[in-house]
Amino acid sequence: MWDILLLDCHAATMAEESREEFGVIRNAAIALKGGRIAWIGPAKNRPSGKARRTRRLHGAWVTPGLVDCHTHLVFGGERVGDWRLRQAALGLFSNGLTWTGSPLRRRPGMWPA
Repeated sequence: MWDILLLDCHAATMAEESREEFGVIRNAAIALKGGRIAWIGPAKNRPSGKARRTRRLHGAWVTPGLVDCHTHLVFGGERVGDWRLRQAALGLFSNGLTWTGSPLRRRPGMWPA
């Protein structure tokens, strides 16, 4: 028995053996068990089996197993200072500020005090 069965979706599996770009499976079914993908493929080929929960995704796209580790190498290293500036700006914006000038973007040594 599967934990979750996802139906009425499309999957971009990134599988190299697929004839479709990005390993696309249209009208897919995805079975999950123990927090892992137990089966994925065209819904018409789904093995018979029950699931504790079934979810219809209304044509949504699923990217199973894809990790989006979006970053930019130029931002390597410690960025605590950037984080603090963002936090300060968020506080200002939540209190009604609608524009910022150079004071929030100022870094030590960039301009004279």
